[in-house]
Amino acid sequence: MKNNYFLLSHIEKKELVLVTVLIDKRITKKRIVSNNNVFSFDIEESTDYFYFLIGKTKSDYLYPNSLSNKYELSFNNKINSYTISVFNEFEPGIYEEYSINNDQILPKYIKNQKFWTYVPKNIDKNEKLGLIISFDGQNAFFHGKYKNKNIYQGTQLDIIADILSNKYHKNYLILGIDNGHKYRSKELTMSSNFGELQFDKLKNTNNDFNDGFLEEYMEFIIKRIIPQIESKYNIEKSSIGIIGESSGGLASYYSLIKYPSLFSFGLILSPAFPFFKKDDLLTFYKNNILNKNKRPKIYLYSGNITNLEKIICKSTLDLYDNLRMFQQINLRINYQAKDNEVAWRIAINEGMKKVLLED
Repeated sequence: MKNNYFLLSHIEKKELVLVTVLIDKRITKKRIVSNNNVFSFDIEESTDYFYFLIGKTKSDYLYPNSLSNKYELSFNNKINSYTISVFNEFEPGIYEEYSINNDQILPKYIKNQKFWTYVPKNIDKNEKLGLIISFDGQNAFFHGKYKNKNIYQGTQLDIIADILSNKYHKNYLILGIDNGHKYRSKELTMSSNFGELQFDKLKNTNNDFNDGFLEEYMEFIIKRIIPQIESKYNIEKSSIGIIGESSGGLASYYSLIKYPSLFSFGLILSPAFPFFKKDDLLTFYKNNILNKNKRPKIYLYSGNITNLEKIICKSTLDLYDNLRMFQQINLRINYQAKDNEVAWRIAINEGMKKVLLED
């Protein structure tokens, strides 16, 4: 069986070399020719991932088991790289910006919390919606406020929501929470009550991660932000998920495990697991999940190029090897990707299908 794909290209190339890597690690190459800047091709079902050679340069990797088979290929001069995005073929929906004042749940220096929502077009407000919460919401939307400031063009969760709605008839509201300020590290890191920070495992760390207050921060989100969303939209309580990258990935792991009755799935991307001992992370899982009937679906992802990414990747694999004894967990290690929004949005595209569309 084959899957049909196409790339809408923004580069002046008549042909590309398609490289497919099969599950058994065999590699095949073939040339594909553009028709009006569109490259159409088939991918075998046994393909693990595929990419393109543009001259001697590799594109980013794509996965055949993802939400979309429609992508956009372009050259990004700011990062000197060919990048692949999910192709936005739908009319944009509704973006809204909010701010909530701190009610003393958080430390006093956090005065208010900004966040944004996105709802695909033509969805009735009375219609039931799933809810996907994303840390670093300032980078979550392709058409978002920070688009021009983010050279990687964000994780593009608005496009993911459009695909889920238009292609799969699954309607989700995206809630992006702003962590783009100097207190991000404290917001997204657990306190010393969780475990001792392991700074010796990471270079270039500083006191920004000390005195974390993620526990209180999640209480604030659950008690103040989610109710405000629920007052405006008809949220399906059994369809709430969470996404985060780097420190946000660590925060997503904590939130998913701490509140399994609230979150039914989570995408944990390039998580900052090395900040804590594996035993502390594993004990936290056992204490909060093993005695519960409901276990949320989990998708783990990590890149593996720089020294820091290799440390993160190893800690992710170590925890995965332990967690999979208790439940099924989806894992993707991209050994040829850096940890940035370019790779994360492709991982999200795969991860959403794993946790939302597969049994």
